[in-house]
Amino acid sequence: MTTKQRIAAFASVALLASVGLLLHAGCFFDSFIDDLFITMRYARNLALEGQLVYNLGERVEGFSNPALTCLQVALYLLRMDPYFWSKIASMLFGAATVLLTLWMCRRLRLSGPLTAAVGLLLAANPFLAFWSSTGMETSQFAFGLMLCALTLHAVLEPPADWPDSRRRARLLAVLAGLSLFGLGICRPEGPFISVAFLASAAVTNPRRWRILALTAAVFLVPTVAVFLLRHAYYGLWLPNTFYAKTGGSVFLPLGHTLGYIARSLSHGFLWIQRWDLAAGVLLLSGLAAITLPFRLWWLATPIVCLVMVLLKVRGDWMPGYRLICSAA
Repeated sequence: MTTKQRIAAFASVALLASVGLLLHAGCFFDSFIDDLFITMRYARNLALEGQLVYNLGERVEGFSNPALTCLQVALYLLRMDPYFWSKIASMLFGAATVLLTLWMCRRLRLSGPLTAAVGLLLAANPFLAFWSSTGMETSQFAFGLMLCALTLHAVLEPPADWPDSRRRARLLAVLAGLSLFGLGICRPEGPFISVAFLASAAVTNPRRWRILALTAAVFLVPTVAVFLLRHAYYGLWLPNTFYAKTGGSVFLPLGHTLGYIARSLSHGFLWIQRWDLAAGVLLLSGLAAITLPFRLWWLATPIVCLVMVLLKVRGDWMPGYRLICSAA
């Protein structure tokens, strides 16, 4: 197969998988999650009243998705329906996540059939499709995770067709830093996953520490500014929802969290109906990750971090396994 044929085959798979997810998500378009209306109220009060609050005069940060809130503020200012267009944006982020995932498969030089299988599984995943239709930040967060993985991988292993120049290397480092910052304002755990991304990449690729230092600086400057602004406005370093969901010891909810993960596997992520089989597949996936070159182990960072978040918040009450969906 020639280079042009390989590119055409990849483009076809990417197009079919992304359109497939859009069509799949469209089946859930009439569904809604009431948390979206909480974000919409904050956005409306900021756009129309100049206060980022739920009740005017009461400074409580009851939302956990600054990036989505900013998007909805723009929709209010443009006099566009924030509910409808948040759903459209969520679907587009879901489709873009599929595209970025397949592009990462290509960057990692996976075979064509395996890449096609990844695209099929993503398009057919019911939970990714569901959350891509709700208007919430889940698909946006998944997109951010994949964008960070792609840009960091480009920083650590620049594209072969790019000349090895300091200017291009710095450009990639800046893009990676901005991607990490974008991930950080999607959800409360975003900044911590971004830090873990950087730390694990530096440990597994120590020779690239100079360029990673530039990425870290681009990420940290606006991130620190966001934390300072939050503390100045609300009096807390983290969203109120974070404190509401993370009480007690990390170890007490272990059984509940493992049950949450097992159910997510057995109810649709891997389409198997026995927990022991689900646990076996999870174990085999971990062993497969170990077989990757050490320099690529940092790619497992989001999964490890999201499992730690699940341990802390004891799963989630919402349908569709929202908190683990981004790691699917």
